[in-house]
Amino acid sequence: MAFRIDQPARGGAPAFDIRNSPLIPKPAPNLGKGPVNPRSAAWAPMAPVRNAPRTSSAPKRSSGGSGGGGSFGGGSTLYSVDGGGDGGLSVSVPSEEDYLKGDASYQATLSALLKQLTNFNTDIDTQLSNRKLDYSNALEQLGYIAPSGEGVDPSWNYEDQTTAAGRAYQAMLNDYAARNMVQSSAYGEAQNDLSRTLNKQYEGLSTSNDQFVQDLTRQKTKAADENTAAQQAARAEAIMRRAAQYGFGV
Repeated sequence: MAFRIDQPARGGAPAFDIRNSPLIPKPAPNLGKGPVNPRSAAWAPMAPVRNAPRTSSAPKRSSGGSGGGGSFGGGSTLYSVDGGGDGGLSVSVPSEEDYLKGDASYQATLSALLKQLTNFNTDIDTQLSNRKLDYSNALEQLGYIAPSGEGVDPSWNYEDQTTAAGRAYQAMLNDYAARNMVQSSAYGEAQNDLSRTLNKQYEGLSTSNDQFVQDLTRQKTKAADENTAAQQAARAEAIMRRAAQYGFGV
């Protein structure tokens, strides 16, 4: 059945006016009656939206530090890593020399190399000292008399029969004396032959001694060079360990 909202229902009850329903929004008080006064209660401007503060996740730079700033050459360098809040994690990087002093592996290798070189040099020096003494004794037993000055020829100790020169000379003298040929030219030639023989023996001893000394000297120099190379290699390995530990290139 159709009904009109402006007509009263049967039984005399007032008609229901849908315009009075609380479900229907009421119009603004002055809606359609001209402009709204800004001072009235109907004027309700919206508050402006304020931007929320921005937050940054960028790491903070350390405002201070100890040592040489950003160089790895000397002193200690302070690195700061922001861990949140006002605090941070600071890592002090030692210089190469400080790190090497505290690297147990490098120090042990260095100590072993130095000890090895010292022992080798001591052995070489002992051999050279013994060789010098043996060479001096050999010349003395030969009867060699060193030149008394520059330009003076060496001579031989013919008078001392404990030397090879003295025994050879005495034997030659006795032979020619027994034949009454001490004044002969043959005796003079025999003396020259003896002198040449002794000189050859001296040259052989001298050459052998020089070669021995030179060989030991070369061994000593080679050992020192190899030891230095080993020390440098150990140092390079220690520096690589430092770089890996603190996370930077060499």
